[in-house]
Amino acid sequence: MAATPSTTRKLKRRSRSVPPIPQRPRRTLLVLAGIGVVLVIMSIPRIISGALILPHEPVIRLIQRNAEVPMDRLIAAQHAYEAAIAWHAGAEERIALAGLRRRLGLRLGADTSAGRAFLETAREAALDALATTPTNPYLWAQLADSEQIIEGPGPRFRKALTRSIETGPFEATLVTFRAALGLENWTALGEGEKKLIAEQVHVAAALQPTWLRRAVTDPLRQRLVNEILENEPDLYARYRGEPN
Repeated sequence: MAATPSTTRKLKRRSRSVPPIPQRPRRTLLVLAGIGVVLVIMSIPRIISGALILPHEPVIRLIQRNAEVPMDRLIAAQHAYEAAIAWHAGAEERIALAGLRRRLGLRLGADTSAGRAFLETAREAALDALATTPTNPYLWAQLADSEQIIEGPGPRFRKALTRSIETGPFEATLVTFRAALGLENWTALGEGEKKLIAEQVHVAAALQPTWLRRAVTDPLRQRLVNEILENEPDLYARYRGEPN
């Protein structure tokens, strides 16, 4: 149908009645889109890191349970976590790497050059992780054990052991370990540190008497436990496994 003057005027009026798109919302959309792109780009390293370590997370869980892990799986997991940290150096990745290196060092033997080298790099990884997670009692306990193996019960060992207790005094999976570690190095501890270890012995006797009994087999350490618990007959009986 041919357009008449009246229909042409109506179309013009309609076209004039549609307002233009405001510039400010358009700029806002562009800004939001740009932010979204930046966030996606920033997440890429974390995604790549996660993909690298995903196949090896079962190894970390086995280490946490103190289970045996084949040497080739430990080495493969270590390489994967090292590559992952090159993309995203998070605290969890560093903690896992410290545990892997420590396990490798212990498997090779602390008295070998290769084993000692792994333990030293485990210590470095633990310190790196503690820089961002300074209240992790498990990592402090792991560091204390590594320090004791590498350097003996010196100041760095005592500091790490003390920090582990202070940041998690009642951690059920740590109290017996720390009590045994402190009793093993009793003569190297100061009075304040001995008091902390005695408190760990009390907690372990209350929560894990069987574990404590199995961990303390040396006669001298057993005597120390007896002296620590001598004024608490109920705790002493639990530690000894005697019926109430």
